[in-house]
Amino acid sequence: MGRFSFPAGHYAYLGSALGGLRARLARHLAGGGKAHWHVDYLRPLAADVRAWALVGRERQECALAAALARQPGSSLAVPRFGSSDCRCPGHLVWLPGPPDKQLAALGLRPWPPTA
Repeated sequence: MGRFSFPAGHYAYLGSALGGLRARLARHLAGGGKAHWHVDYLRPLAADVRAWALVGRERQECALAAALARQPGSSLAVPRFGSSDCRCPGHLVWLPGPPDKQLAALGLRPWPPTA
């Protein structure tokens, strides 16, 4: 994809893991390992990594990324980041502050789920 500058702030990456949510999130939260997905290249640079999930049977990351990028002050961080298998503008969103309220409003919940 090339080299990009990432300004300070908060980033949300919206991806899917149909049929493998637990394993995919565990891999991303642990870090390390061979870089396979776009987000794997960004992960080692992150100071704080958290996961939020929306469990379902359909791919929703394109619509969720677009909705999050429309939030006031938010924007797509890198064109086509994380969207090599679809035609949307990108799945990595830059936010000026913590995205917790915006993610919750989209129906996502912190991962792992609490009892």
